[in-house]
Amino acid sequence: MPTTTSTPVGLAQRVARPAPRRSARASAAKLYDVPVSNNGARVRIALYAKGLVPDRVEIVPPSELGGIKSEEYMALQPKGQMPLLVTESGLPIWESEVILGYVLDKYDGEGPSFTLDTAEERALS
Repeated sequence: MPTTTSTPVGLAQRVARPAPRRSARASAAKLYDVPVSNNGARVRIALYAKGLVPDRVEIVPPSELGGIKSEEYMALQPKGQMPLLVTESGLPIWESEVILGYVLDKYDGEGPSFTLDTAEERALS
Protein backbone atom coordinates (compact mmCIF):
# COMPACT_ATOMS: atom_id res chain seq x y z
CA MET A 1 0.00 0.00 0.00
CA PRO A 2 1.54 3.37 -1.00
CA THR A 3 2.23 5.93 1.68
CA THR A 4 0.61 9.32 1.44
CA THR A 5 2.08 12.80 1.58
CA SER A 6 0.65 16.11 2.69
CA THR A 7 -2.17 17.64 0.73
CA PRO A 8 -0.92 18.59 -2.74
CA VAL A 9 -0.81 22.22 -3.73
CA GLY A 10 -2.64 23.28 -6.88
CA LEU A 11 -6.24 23.99 -7.60
CA ALA A 12 -8.59 23.44 -4.68
CA GLN A 13 -8.31 19.67 -4.38
CA ARG A 14 -7.66 18.22 -0.96
CA VAL A 15 -6.92 14.55 -1.55
CA ALA A 16 -3.93 12.60 -0.14
CA ARG A 17 -1.52 11.39 -2.82
CA PRO A 18 0.97 8.50 -2.82
CA ALA A 19 4.53 9.50 -1.99
CA PRO A 20 6.68 9.88 -5.11
CA ARG A 21 9.48 7.49 -5.97
CA ARG A 22 12.74 8.83 -4.56
CA SER A 23 15.77 9.09 -6.84
CA ALA A 24 19.42 8.63 -5.97
CA ARG A 25 19.56 12.43 -5.57
CA ALA A 26 16.73 12.56 -3.04
CA SER A 27 17.69 16.06 -1.85
CA ALA A 28 16.81 17.67 -5.20
CA ALA A 29 13.29 18.66 -6.19
CA LYS A 30 12.09 17.38 -9.56
CA LEU A 31 10.28 19.32 -12.25
CA TYR A 32 8.48 16.94 -14.59
CA ASP A 33 8.41 18.79 -17.89
CA VAL A 34 9.56 18.68 -21.51
CA PRO A 35 11.32 21.39 -23.56
CA VAL A 36 8.29 22.05 -25.80
CA SER A 37 5.94 22.79 -22.88
CA ASN A 38 4.92 26.45 -22.98
CA ASN A 39 3.43 26.29 -19.50
CA GLY A 40 6.60 24.79 -18.10
CA ALA A 41 8.78 27.38 -19.86
CA ARG A 42 8.05 30.11 -17.31
CA VAL A 43 9.07 27.77 -14.50
CA ARG A 44 12.22 26.59 -16.32
CA ILE A 45 13.27 30.20 -17.03
CA ALA A 46 13.04 31.08 -13.33
CA LEU A 47 14.87 27.90 -12.28
CA TYR A 48 17.74 28.52 -14.69
CA ALA A 49 17.94 32.25 -13.91
CA LYS A 50 18.16 31.49 -10.19
CA GLY A 51 20.88 28.89 -10.83
CA LEU A 52 18.85 26.07 -9.30
CA VAL A 53 19.31 23.55 -12.13
CA PRO A 54 20.67 20.86 -11.77
CA ASP A 55 21.83 20.91 -8.13
CA ARG A 56 18.63 22.04 -6.39
CA VAL A 57 16.00 21.10 -8.99
CA GLU A 58 16.28 18.37 -11.61
CA ILE A 59 14.25 18.74 -14.80
CA VAL A 60 13.12 15.33 -15.97
CA PRO A 61 10.59 14.10 -18.53
CA PRO A 62 7.32 12.61 -17.29
CA SER A 63 8.37 9.39 -19.01
CA GLU A 64 10.57 8.80 -15.95
CA LEU A 65 7.30 7.94 -14.19
CA GLY A 66 5.79 6.16 -17.19
CA GLY A 67 4.29 9.22 -18.91
CA ILE A 68 1.63 11.77 -17.97
CA LYS A 69 -1.20 9.25 -18.07
CA SER A 70 0.60 6.54 -16.04
CA GLU A 71 -0.80 5.55 -12.66
CA GLU A 72 2.35 6.82 -10.91
CA TYR A 73 2.17 10.27 -12.56
CA MET A 74 -1.61 10.56 -12.17
CA ALA A 75 -1.23 9.79 -8.45
CA LEU A 76 0.85 13.00 -8.21
CA GLN A 77 -1.04 15.11 -10.78
CA PRO A 78 -4.62 13.84 -11.17
CA LYS A 79 -5.22 15.79 -14.41
CA GLY A 80 -2.15 14.22 -16.03
CA GLN A 81 -0.73 17.59 -17.11
CA MET A 82 2.65 19.29 -17.06
CA PRO A 83 4.48 20.83 -15.43
CA LEU A 84 4.61 19.06 -12.09
CA LEU A 85 7.08 19.91 -9.34
CA VAL A 86 7.80 17.36 -6.62
CA THR A 87 9.58 19.13 -3.76
CA GLU A 88 12.51 17.75 -1.78
CA SER A 89 10.04 16.58 0.86
CA GLY A 90 7.85 14.82 -1.73
CA LEU A 91 5.04 17.39 -1.97
CA PRO A 92 3.55 17.47 -5.50
CA ILE A 93 2.77 20.96 -6.81
CA TRP A 94 1.11 21.54 -10.16
CA GLU A 95 -0.10 24.45 -12.31
CA SER A 96 2.74 26.60 -13.65
CA GLU A 97 1.68 29.77 -11.79
CA VAL A 98 1.49 27.90 -8.48
CA ILE A 99 4.87 26.24 -9.10
CA LEU A 100 6.43 29.57 -10.05
CA GLY A 101 5.05 31.21 -6.91
CA TYR A 102 6.50 28.39 -4.81
CA VAL A 103 9.91 28.63 -6.50
CA LEU A 104 10.07 32.41 -6.13
CA ASP A 105 9.12 32.17 -2.45
CA LYS A 106 11.22 29.12 -1.54
CA TYR A 107 14.39 30.36 -3.26
CA ASP A 108 13.86 34.08 -2.64
CA GLY A 109 17.46 34.73 -1.61
CA GLU A 110 18.99 33.00 -4.64
CA GLY A 111 19.47 34.70 -8.00
CA PRO A 112 17.14 37.44 -9.25
CA SER A 113 13.91 37.94 -7.29
CA PHE A 114 11.51 38.50 -10.23
CA THR A 115 9.33 40.43 -7.77
CA LEU A 116 8.66 44.14 -8.12
CA ASP A 117 9.56 46.26 -5.11
CA THR A 118 6.37 48.18 -4.39
CA ALA A 119 2.66 47.42 -4.34
CA GLU A 120 2.17 50.12 -6.98
CA GLU A 121 4.68 48.47 -9.35
CA ARG A 122 3.04 45.09 -8.82
CA ALA A 123 -0.43 46.52 -9.46
CA LEU A 124 0.68 48.11 -12.73
CA SER A 125 2.50 45.04 -14.02
